[in-house]
Amino acid sequence: MKMWKKTWVKVMFVIFIVWLIISAYYYRQHCITIRNYIIDKQIELKDVKVEIKEVSLRTSNRKRNNNYRIPKSYELMYKFAQRFEDPMRALKIMKPLFQIPTFYSKPYEVNDELLTLKLRGKFISDKFKGKDREQLIEDIKVDVIDESGADHSSSSRWQYEEGNNIVPFEISGNLFPIDRINNELTIVVTDKKNNITKKFRIEPEYVTRNYNFFDKKINLDAHPMC
Repeated sequence: MKMWKKTWVKVMFVIFIVWLIISAYYYRQHCITIRNYIIDKQIELKDVKVEIKEVSLRTSNRKRNNNYRIPKSYELMYKFAQRFEDPMRALKIMKPLFQIPTFYSKPYEVNDELLTLKLRGKFISDKFKGKDREQLIEDIKVDVIDESGADHSSSSRWQYEEGNNIVPFEISGNLFPIDRINNELTIVVTDKKNNITKKFRIEPEYVTRNYNFFDKKINLDAHPMC
């Protein structure tokens, strides 16, 4: 093959192989495993109903310095799209191009031994429409306890929309040992203001799913109900 003897062809082939190796490496950085168990249980308190939707375990967690931050490539994309007559159509066309910097990044902290636990649910109350809604939510505490007595509720977040009596929430902890994934969990819901505590036990049977960069089924940055 005469063409193969040409230097530029060899150089291009080497560059192509290097690109494949680098791309494969970064593809792996976006691969995550999530074990999910649907609970769907509602707890009645004095002023609030607490709906526990699901619990999940994952090997990967979004790096802290990237949380809630819009990538610069997307900021540029939005600014550039405003120059067109139909900005939304322009965004749709440009999106694959501006996802390239996101692909060639390492967005997750991976730990195969200590998993990230997330419990998702909703607070439901007509009193959320009043001025004391933040205090009302702070009075409700949700904990996830494993069989050894360890509490996996180190952080929490919630999202309130004005005029809505439903507030999605998420409880999470990053130190769940993988050797306890088949163990029983206890969900504890406490109303600190009214001194009410309710608890129930679950024996999770997780459904395991694997996701990669090209999956549109999940967004780890999204709020609880993603």
